[in-house]
Amino acid sequence: MNTKMYALLIAIVAVAVIGSIAHAGGPGSGGMGGSMGGGQGMMGGHMMRDDPNITNPWQKQPQSPYPSYQNRQTETQRLREEIRERRSELSDLYRSEKPDKELIDQKIEELNKLEAELDKRLSAY
Repeated sequence: MNTKMYALLIAIVAVAVIGSIAHAGGPGSGGMGGSMGGGQGMMGGHMMRDDPNITNPWQKQPQSPYPSYQNRQTETQRLREEIRERRSELSDLYRSEKPDKELIDQKIEELNKLEAELDKRLSAY
Protein backbone atom coordinates (compact mmCIF):
# COMPACT_ATOMS: atom_id res chain seq x y z
CA MET A 1 0.00 0.00 0.00
CA ASN A 2 1.17 3.44 -0.68
CA THR A 3 1.24 6.41 1.71
CA LYS A 4 -2.01 7.89 0.40
CA MET A 5 -3.87 4.74 1.35
CA TYR A 6 -2.32 4.75 4.85
CA ALA A 7 -3.28 8.42 5.33
CA LEU A 8 -6.86 7.70 4.22
CA LEU A 9 -7.10 4.68 6.50
CA ILE A 10 -5.77 6.68 9.48
CA ALA A 11 -8.27 9.49 8.78
CA ILE A 12 -11.20 7.05 8.64
CA VAL A 13 -10.15 5.35 11.88
CA ALA A 14 -9.67 8.74 13.59
CA VAL A 15 -13.15 9.88 12.58
CA ALA A 16 -14.67 6.61 13.78
CA VAL A 17 -12.86 6.80 17.13
CA ILE A 18 -13.82 10.44 17.71
CA GLY A 19 -17.43 9.73 16.76
CA SER A 20 -17.71 6.75 19.06
CA ILE A 21 -16.17 8.68 21.96
CA ALA A 22 -18.57 11.59 21.42
CA HIS A 23 -21.62 9.32 21.58
CA ALA A 24 -20.26 6.66 23.92
CA GLY A 25 -22.60 7.38 26.76
CA GLY A 26 -25.75 7.75 24.74
CA PRO A 27 -28.70 9.90 25.80
CA GLY A 28 -29.41 9.99 29.51
CA SER A 29 -26.04 8.81 30.74
CA GLY A 30 -23.06 10.89 31.74
CA GLY A 31 -21.80 11.41 28.17
CA MET A 32 -22.70 14.17 25.79
CA GLY A 33 -24.92 11.85 23.76
CA GLY A 34 -27.20 14.07 21.75
CA SER A 35 -27.70 17.22 23.78
CA MET A 36 -26.26 19.41 26.46
CA GLY A 37 -26.00 17.83 29.87
CA GLY A 38 -26.07 14.23 28.70
CA GLY A 39 -29.44 14.31 27.02
CA GLN A 40 -31.20 15.23 30.23
CA GLY A 41 -31.65 18.86 29.34
CA MET A 42 -30.26 21.76 31.25
CA MET A 43 -29.59 21.44 34.98
CA GLY A 44 -28.94 17.69 34.72
CA GLY A 45 -32.51 16.69 34.01
CA HIS A 46 -34.10 18.80 36.72
CA MET A 47 -36.34 21.53 35.47
CA MET A 48 -35.73 24.96 36.90
CA ARG A 49 -39.42 25.34 37.71
CA ASP A 50 -39.14 22.45 40.16
CA ASP A 51 -36.79 24.47 42.35
CA PRO A 52 -38.78 26.47 44.94
CA ASN A 53 -35.91 28.96 45.26
CA ILE A 54 -36.24 30.09 41.64
CA THR A 55 -39.15 32.40 40.85
CA ASN A 56 -40.66 33.51 37.60
CA PRO A 57 -40.01 37.25 37.20
CA TRP A 58 -43.19 37.64 35.12
CA GLN A 59 -45.46 36.27 37.81
CA LYS A 60 -47.16 38.68 40.14
CA GLN A 61 -44.73 39.21 42.95
CA PRO A 62 -45.86 39.25 46.57
CA GLN A 63 -45.99 42.50 48.48
CA SER A 64 -42.56 43.74 49.44
CA PRO A 65 -41.47 42.89 52.98
CA TYR A 66 -40.10 46.45 53.11
CA PRO A 67 -43.12 48.77 52.89
CA SER A 68 -41.05 51.81 53.85
CA TYR A 69 -39.08 51.39 50.62
CA GLN A 70 -42.29 51.38 48.59
CA ASN A 71 -43.61 54.41 50.45
CA ARG A 72 -40.35 56.22 49.85
CA GLN A 73 -40.54 55.47 46.13
CA THR A 74 -44.10 56.74 45.76
CA GLU A 75 -43.57 59.79 47.95
CA THR A 76 -40.52 60.91 46.01
CA GLN A 77 -41.83 60.04 42.55
CA ARG A 78 -42.93 63.60 41.74
CA LEU A 79 -39.55 64.93 42.80
CA ARG A 80 -37.74 62.34 40.69
CA GLU A 81 -39.81 63.27 37.66
CA GLU A 82 -39.01 66.95 38.17
CA ILE A 83 -35.30 66.12 38.33
CA ARG A 84 -35.55 64.16 35.07
CA GLU A 85 -37.34 67.08 33.41
CA ARG A 86 -34.72 69.58 34.61
CA ARG A 87 -31.89 67.34 33.41
CA SER A 88 -33.53 67.11 30.01
CA GLU A 89 -33.93 70.90 29.89
CA LEU A 90 -30.29 71.35 30.91
CA SER A 91 -29.23 68.94 28.20
CA ASP A 92 -31.23 70.94 25.64
CA LEU A 93 -29.57 74.15 26.83
CA TYR A 94 -26.13 72.61 26.39
CA ARG A 95 -26.98 71.44 22.87
CA SER A 96 -28.45 74.74 21.69
CA GLU A 97 -26.60 76.61 18.97
CA LYS A 98 -25.65 79.42 21.33
CA PRO A 99 -25.74 78.10 24.91
CA ASP A 100 -26.76 80.82 27.38
CA LYS A 101 -24.44 80.59 30.38
CA GLU A 102 -26.90 82.33 32.72
CA LEU A 103 -29.77 79.97 31.84
CA ILE A 104 -27.48 76.97 32.23
CA ASP A 105 -26.35 78.20 35.65
CA GLN A 106 -29.97 78.76 36.72
CA LYS A 107 -30.93 75.26 35.59
CA ILE A 108 -27.97 73.80 37.47
CA GLU A 109 -29.08 75.63 40.64
CA GLU A 110 -32.63 74.30 40.21
CA LEU A 111 -31.26 70.79 39.80
CA ASN A 112 -29.05 71.14 42.87
CA LYS A 113 -32.02 72.28 44.99
CA LEU A 114 -34.24 69.44 43.75
CA GLU A 115 -31.53 66.84 44.32
CA ALA A 116 -30.82 68.21 47.80
CA GLU A 117 -34.54 67.95 48.61
CA LEU A 118 -34.58 64.37 47.36
CA ASP A 119 -31.55 63.54 49.50
CA LYS A 120 -33.25 65.03 52.58
CA ARG A 121 -36.41 63.02 52.01
CA LEU A 122 -34.49 59.80 51.43
CA SER A 123 -32.33 60.25 54.50
CA ALA A 124 -35.42 60.78 56.66
CA TYR A 125 -36.28 57.07 56.36
